[in-house]
Amino acid sequence: MKSKLVGLAAGFVLIFSAGAAHAQFFSIAADVPLQYEFDSGESGEDVSGFKLAVNLPILIGFGFEDYTVTRKVAGSPNTELSFNLFDAFIDLPTPFINIGLGIGIGKADVVESGGATIYESASLFQYFVTLGIPFAAVFDIHVGYHQIQGSANNKSGGQDFKVDGNMVSLGLRFGF
Repeated sequence: MKSKLVGLAAGFVLIFSAGAAHAQFFSIAADVPLQYEFDSGESGEDVSGFKLAVNLPILIGFGFEDYTVTRKVAGSPNTELSFNLFDAFIDLPTPFINIGLGIGIGKADVVESGGATIYESASLFQYFVTLGIPFAAVFDIHVGYHQIQGSANNKSGGQDFKVDGNMVSLGLRFGF
């Protein structure tokens, strides 16, 4: 038992001290959304936008996200959602993979086809994880998974619009 604990402790020290921890550099990152799926089961269409992030040398970073997604449901008008989020995240550098964990808050504007705005802006909360593979000493290519939660109140007292869903993104980070 004692040898297992010593081995585990040595492995932990090795993982977090070996190799170039690329997240320790000052870095900038840009991501694009690949897909958005609503928790109600519909896939978002025409997903577009970006995420810009800055990572500080103290392993903490900040970001801004701006996305647009269209929800198309048969028999209902199309609904366009515009997300704006501000993020804070922490990077956990390891020799072989960069792991980022973060949270974000923001809002989503909900507009029905034809420009109708029957919903108030939704307050959003998200948490996300990114997994990056470092290469060329200062670059990292990463994939992100975002879980977004929020609801837009109906202005006329009808049913609220749930924007809950998950998004997959792809990005590139450059460290200085």
